[in-house]
Amino acid sequence: MRFRALLASALLTASAIAAEPQQPSADQAKQSATHHNPVISGLYADPDILWSEKTRRFYLYPTSDGFREWTGTFFKAFSSPDLVEWKDEGVILDLPKDVPWGTRHAWAPCIIETKTPAGYRYYYYFTAAKKIGVAVADSPVGPFKDSGKPLIDTRPSGVTRGQQIDPAVFRDPNTGKHYLYWGNAYLAVAELNDDMVSLKPDTLKLLTPDKTYGEGSTLFYRQGKYYLLWSENDTRSPDYRVRYATATSPLGPFIAPKDNLVIEKDPVLGIYGTGHNSVIQIPGRDEWYIVYHRFNYPKGITMGRDAGYNREVCIDRMNFDVDGNILPVHPTHEGIAPVSLFTAISFAPGTNVPTAAAPAADPLSWSNPLVPQRADPHVSFHSDGYYYFTATVPNYDCIELRRARSIGGLSTAKPKVIWRKHDSGPMSASIWAPELHFIDGKWYLYFSAGDAHKNWASIRPYILEGEGANPLEAHWTEKGRLKLGWESFSLDGTTFTHRGVRYFVWAQIEAGVKGSNIYISRMDTPCSITGPIICLSRPDREWERRDHWVNEGPSVLVKNGHVWISYSASATDANYCLGLLSASGDTDLLRADSWTKSPEPVFRSDAAAGQFGPGHNSFTTTPDGKTDILVYHSRNYEKIQGDPLKNNDRATRAQVIRWRADGTPDFGTPVSDGAYRP
Repeated sequence: MRFRALLASALLTASAIAAEPQQPSADQAKQSATHHNPVISGLYADPDILWSEKTRRFYLYPTSDGFREWTGTFFKAFSSPDLVEWKDEGVILDLPKDVPWGTRHAWAPCIIETKTPAGYRYYYYFTAAKKIGVAVADSPVGPFKDSGKPLIDTRPSGVTRGQQIDPAVFRDPNTGKHYLYWGNAYLAVAELNDDMVSLKPDTLKLLTPDKTYGEGSTLFYRQGKYYLLWSENDTRSPDYRVRYATATSPLGPFIAPKDNLVIEKDPVLGIYGTGHNSVIQIPGRDEWYIVYHRFNYPKGITMGRDAGYNREVCIDRMNFDVDGNILPVHPTHEGIAPVSLFTAISFAPGTNVPTAAAPAADPLSWSNPLVPQRADPHVSFHSDGYYYFTATVPNYDCIELRRARSIGGLSTAKPKVIWRKHDSGPMSASIWAPELHFIDGKWYLYFSAGDAHKNWASIRPYILEGEGANPLEAHWTEKGRLKLGWESFSLDGTTFTHRGVRYFVWAQIEAGVKGSNIYISRMDTPCSITGPIICLSRPDREWERRDHWVNEGPSVLVKNGHVWISYSASATDANYCLGLLSASGDTDLLRADSWTKSPEPVFRSDAAAGQFGPGHNSFTTTPDGKTDILVYHSRNYEKIQGDPLKNNDRATRAQVIRWRADGTPDFGTPVSDGAYRP
C-alpha cells in the first residue's frame, strides 16, 4: 500500500474522504468511450488479478480507495470475460461485519484458486489494521469467511521497521508448494501448509532484493525463471514505480538486472504514480499483462500527497526480450484490446499448458497490435500453410522468427532467435528490418547491419542462407554482405520476381545527394546483383522531407497487371508515412520513367484512430490468395520522448487492402487498436 510507515495517531484520527469511492466525472466518462484505462470506474488501488478455471473469467481484487490515510473498511471484486469489460460483483468482505480482529484499513488483497477432489476453493489474503488475514470461499466472488485470527501480526525476527502488509500468494508450478510473501520496507516469505490458512513452521525467510524495495510484491513464473516485482518509493509520490528481479527458485536469491524498471510515470501523458501491480498470463499462451494503479487522471497530480488516496486501476501489455528480460512497459490511457480466449481449454493452476486444442482460426480475424514492440515487420505465407514473421527487435541485436497457421496466431507464436550479432566489426550493431524469402528451395534472410565501433554510415545489407523445411529449425549460414557497388549507407533490402526475372530493391544514400533514395537492380543469384542500378524515387515531395529527407523500407506487391512498391517517407515519428510507386507489368522495370509516384501519402497517421507514424510495411495474403493484407508498424500515441529510433513502442499491426474499380490499391487509414475483422 505505501512505502513509509504511518504514525498510529494519524491513522486513528483520520477521517474518510467519502463513504464510497468517488465516481467518474462527465469528462472521465467521455474519455472512457475511447480509452480503456482506467479499467474500472471509481477509485481503487493495489489490484490483484485472477483467472478462474472454474468460471473461465478474470477477476480483479483491489483496495477500495478514496479514503484519506487509506481508512477504507471493505473489499470489492470485479469480473470480466476479456480484461476490458468489467462487472462490479459488490462487496466480498466487510471488515466491521466479518473481521473482528481488524475493522479498518482494508488494504492490498491477493487471492488464489485451488482445486481439490471436493471442488474449487478460493483463499483471499488481505491486510486489516496492519495485520494479514485470510478468508475462504467456494466462489471467486464469495461469500468469504474470515479464518478468525490474523495469519501474520508481527515483524520477522531481526526486522526493526516496516509493516505487515501487502500479501502475495504464489503456487510453484514445479513443486506444487504454495508460498506467501509480504512486507513493507522488507520482504518475507513462508511456505503455506496444505490448509492454506497457516504457515509451515521454520520456513520463514527474508528476501529483500535491494535498497529500492518498498512494498507491493507479486510473483510469477515464466520459462524457467521466477520473477519478483515490487514497488519503489511512496505511493503518494509521482515517482511510485515498479522494479523486478529474477531467480531460479521461489526462495531466491533474486537478482535484479541492470535495467530493471518495469513501469514508471509518463509526464507527457499526465500519468503518475504507477505501481503496486499484479501480473496475469492468458491461459495457454505466452501473453502477459500488468495490472497496476496510478494517480487518478487528470486531477491526481494536482492533489499533492492526497493523490496517494485517489488512485485508479489500469492494465497494459507486458513483453519480454529473447533473454527473458521484462521490457519497459509504457503506461497508456488507451489500455489494451479485449482478450479473446480459446473456447475449449483446460489447464492446471500455475501452468501454461493447454489440454485442449483451439478451434480453427478465422483467417481474417485478429487483434491489433498484432505483435507489440516489433518494428519493420515482414510476414509471408508459405506453401507449407504457415505464416512466417520476422521484424526488428528492440535491442537491435538478433534475428528472430515465429510462425503460425493464421495471422492472428502470430500474436501468440513463440519466437525463436536464429542468429545473433557479432561482437565486433561488420554485423555487430543495428540489426534492422530482416526479411525472410524462399528462393530455389532455400531460405534467405536479408537484413541490415552496421559496425558497433563506427557510425550509421557503416550500415549495409547482409544475407543468411538456411537449409531445411522449417526455417525455425534450418541450418543457417552467413553469406556475407550483398555488394551494391557503392560504399555508402544502405538498408531495407527486399526481393521479388516478375516474368521470370528476380529483382532487388533497397534504400541508399548516394554520394552528393541529400537523403536516402529507393533503387532497383536485377539479381543473378539470391546473393548478388548484376547490371545497372536505377533510382526509382528520391524524397522530392514535402511529405517525404518532414524532419528528415527519407525514402526507405520498400515492399513489393504484384497484382492487376502492375508492380506496386510501397515505401516509407520522412522521420520515424508521427510524420512517418507510406508512399507508393507503380509500373505497368508490361514495361521495363529497370527504366525510371516506367514508374509513377503517388502525389500524396497513401497511408499516414490518423489521430482519430489513435495511430501515428504507420510505415515500413510488408504484404501478405489469406491462405486462398484472394485477400491482400497490409502489415506495418505504428505507435498508438503521438508525442515521443527522446530519439524516435530508440523508442521501442512501434508495434506490428495488420489490416486488409481494398482494391478500387480501376485496379489500384486502397490502403485506407490505420485501424484503431483492438479486435479486427474487415
